[in-house]
This record gives sequence, structure tokens and C-alpha cells, in this order.
Amino acid sequence: METLNRFTFNEISESSVIADLRLYHPLFKELNFKSSSIIFHNGSLIQLNDTQVLYKEGAGDCLVYIVLCGRLIVYTQYGDVLSVVRAGECVGEEAFMSSQWNYRKESCVSDGVSYLLAIDSNSMKEIKEQFVIYGYQHNYLVLMRILEDSFRRKQRRRKLLSNYWFEIC
Repeated sequence: METLNRFTFNEISESSVIADLRLYHPLFKELNFKSSSIIFHNGSLIQLNDTQVLYKEGAGDCLVYIVLCGRLIVYTQYGDVLSVVRAGECVGEEAFMSSQWNYRKESCVSDGVSYLLAIDSNSMKEIKEQFVIYGYQHNYLVLMRILEDSFRRKQRRRKLLSNYWFEIC
């Protein structure tokens, strides 16, 4: 598997990136600056080049990826497009949303240069704890709503594709 390009920010560049995201990004424009900063401090920024694989079907990692800019395509094992994921949406949320999750059921590939914020389960717990400390429980609910919406959208699409394959076989 290819090595993902991970970045770190100094305090000045991180502040300007967060400020920019709060202007246009569907998730971050709903959050205050401190909440956005908490999410960034607990995640890893990743750059994907065109056609670079984020994860393959069968991978056992438990990261959720928030698309900051760019576009990802999630493919089923049969090569069908399960979803096209854009800024403000996420991939990999199954690791947090499903108690039956053991491994990736699809593959995810970048369609052009994309920037993502990767968050693991321990970091998600830390984000929740910090939101509670600062009284930002509402912002945690906003983050979880984004994850749940992506999860439900993919579940519906999986069901449609399953019915399609069942009917033609």
C-alpha cells in the first residue's frame, strides 16, 4: 500500500487553514474556531494524489476521514461506485457507526488531489471530552450528524446495489 502524505502545521498556518475552512467547508462553518481547532489537533492531515488509494477492501484500520477539499470515490468489490465523497462529507465512518464493523467493505480512491483529516477512535474520544470541557456538546453532535449522514447514505446505496445484483443474477 502507498504511503499517505501526512502533514503537520505550525500554529500560524493551522490558524489560517481553520479560518479558511470555516468560511466554506460544510462541517467547519457550523463550528466555532475553538471546536475546529480541537478537531484539527486530534487528527492528521493527509494529502492524496489523483488515483491514490486511501484504503482497500479488507483493510482493518479504524480511521474516519473528513474530506477537506477534493473528491474521493468509494468502490464496491464488484467495481460499482458506491459513493462520490466531497468536501464536508466523510469516509470510513463505519468504524464508529457500526458495531459489526471488522474491516473495510469497499475501496476508496482519490479522484484528483484531495486533502483529508484522519481521526482514529482514541482521538474521537479526546475530541468529545474536550468539547464537553469547553461546553461545546452541540458541536460534537454536529460532527456526529455528519458521520451518521454519510453512514446512512452508504447503507442505502449498499442496499440498492445488493438488490440490483440479486435481480440480475
